[in-house]
Amino acid sequence: MKRTKPIPKRRSKPRRGRVIDKPYLDFIAHCPPLVAGEGPITVHHVRRFGELKDDRRTIPLPASLHMKTHAKKGIPCIEDGKRVFEAFHHVDIEAAILGYRLLYAVVGRLAEGIAEQMVAEFRKKAAI
Repeated sequence: MKRTKPIPKRRSKPRRGRVIDKPYLDFIAHCPPLVAGEGPITVHHVRRFGELKDDRRTIPLPASLHMKTHAKKGIPCIEDGKRVFEAFHHVDIEAAILGYRLLYAVVGRLAEGIAEQMVAEFRKKAAI
């Protein structure tokens, strides 16, 4: 029996999807946590209603404040809600996200400048 319709090809890339930025996630994972707590640093994706995960909207949190399973009684973790978390810990998550992005941009530019200087010095020495 022959097919009447050809099998549709799958898209190689989704139309819209998660913004992936692994170097930024690595940078955030090595930053000090936004709020003091216990456990290793974990990267938390902050989402707005209906948004997909965006690696550039992340904050570093200790494990005790990231996951409810590790939280102590009476101390709200991020899973309790953004407003509750911000009010209890006296932080502004949106401002923190912008601050981390700015810091990443500055550190990245400094690293690029240092790399360019090193390449220029190497070329000068190689030309001699």
